[in-house]
Amino acid sequence: MSNFLIKDRDLFAVDFQERRVMWNGRDCSMIDSGVEGLVLVLISGTLGRADVFWNQIRALVGRVRVVAIS
Repeated sequence: MSNFLIKDRDLFAVDFQERRVMWNGRDCSMIDSGVEGLVLVLISGTLGRADVFWNQIRALVGRVRVVAIS
């Protein structure tokens, strides 16, 4: 990853902090853009994390609520 991408991803992490939640007795983490309206749920692969969608979340903010799950 280039320095620009690392810096941009770090800025994203400040604006959209990942938080822990319990779903059906399982400990998960998620990023929620928190915007009202239609919801787009992004599910990463087996070893992926919610922040792999940082470019998509940033691009969709203001259009839909994005919930990315780790």
